Amino acid sequence: MAKNPDEHQELGVTMNLVPEISNKVSGKHIYKKLQLGFSRAIALCCLSNLRHNIDGEIRALDASGCFGLAGVQWAKQFDTGVNIVINVAKGLKEIVETSLLQNQCKTSVKVLDEDSHVTMHSGKYMFIYLEAYGSAVTHFDAVFRSANHNGLVCITCTDTSVFQNKSPETARRLYGANLLQTEYYQELATRVIINNLVTAAARWNKGLKVLLCTFQEHGISVVCRVLRGPKNGNESMASLQNLVHCQLCQARCFLPVHRYIQNTRQLSICKCNSEGLEAPLMILGPMWGKDLFNKAFLFNLLHFGKMHRVPEKYCKLFFLMILESVCCDDQEAETCIVNEINRITFPEKKCCCKTETDNTEPKPKMLKLNATNEKNYDCKNNTKDIYDELQIMKQSSNIPFSVEETNTFQSSAPALFFDIRHHGIKGGNPPKLLSVIEELRSRGFKASKTHFNSCSVRTSADLLVFNDVLQKIWDKTLEAQ
Repeated sequence: MAKNPDEHQELGVTMNLVPEISNKVSGKHIYKKLQLGFSRAIALCCLSNLRHNIDGEIRALDASGCFGLAGVQWAKQFDTGVNIVINVAKGLKEIVETSLLQNQCKTSVKVLDEDSHVTMHSGKYMFIYLEAYGSAVTHFDAVFRSANHNGLVCITCTDTSVFQNKSPETARRLYGANLLQTEYYQELATRVIINNLVTAAARWNKGLKVLLCTFQEHGISVVCRVLRGPKNGNESMASLQNLVHCQLCQARCFLPVHRYIQNTRQLSICKCNSEGLEAPLMILGPMWGKDLFNKAFLFNLLHFGKMHRVPEKYCKLFFLMILESVCCDDQEAETCIVNEINRITFPEKKCCCKTETDNTEPKPKMLKLNATNEKNYDCKNNTKDIYDELQIMKQSSNIPFSVEETNTFQSSAPALFFDIRHHGIKGGNPPKLLSVIEELRSRGFKASKTHFNSCSVRTSADLLVFNDVLQKIWDKTLEAQ
């Protein structure tokens, strides 16, 4: 039987894209929404992780304002324990309700067709998923007003072209940031969005803990935990920095936070000025200057992703982000992490409602972020200690990590990355990515692939060392010929 062209299947849910939806929403809008399957998979895994760690019913909001595909997926996957609210575009309420019946969703769902700002200002939620068409920055204040303490917020923006310097005025107007088309613009865009999230949360005396960021062709997704209190807000604001970028050699570094005017030419981020080239240094940002990933949280998402049978290509992205978040400095440490990831198999799918077996193994309580009895490890010298702690934590729970905010993983991956196509030897082919990573690790630097760009390396080495590595690999290639 031929597949109905108006049907869209995703994560076990079939959505009928009937002509009524096309009349209410533009075709371009619908196409872009349908390409955000990975963002909806992340939202499903985040909600499942939150449901596992918190007792009691959770209020979850799908504030996408389109046709509520993410909310229907939640209703399909969860039997009880989640109170779902779906906000859709005007006139699509009955269509979404019909889709809930067709997919045999057992969870009671409230479907609204009002402005998403009104929905978020009208109640409090532990989980908010916002899938905006274009920029989501106008929704940030409403999101953090309604987000509960320790709740999760998953934001997806689809205005990726704004961050490619095609319209610098638009970037300044929407995000209040100075941008430039760089080899690492994907991460630059993500950090600028987080900057706006932090400032919006701080206006409501709340702070953020960034758990996950991803850049796909059609959208940028950020997952963060909301922490109530002016102290948390101040700590998050302290993580906002500007970036100094050399336009000649593409060197970059974060500008130290000072209250006084500093001479940026004293930073010595490259040799351009010392060679008399008078390289123009641009100040980009402000942007988020800390970690983009929480390693334990990513392990949890991979576990729940396999439990909910998300596509294998999404599991591979989780796999790559875990390795990127650790950014090992030797192959042995990476092998340990890979083996641990491979042990997360496809478990039997279970409903998230309470059963008799749940009473014999109570859920672990949520730990405070700044617990004093937790260990801190430095990934630069103690990557094996991280692996040992993985084993201990995994034995204590039926998922890799019951609480993602443990300070066990204070090690941070280096900020930004280098594209080997932009720094290769003139007249020569770009070296293999694995060869560059291996050479950097042999010199004692962290290095790994990055999901932001398939031809780039995230490393703790500076540009001079990176160029020297490329030159050495090229010399070896010439000798072999």
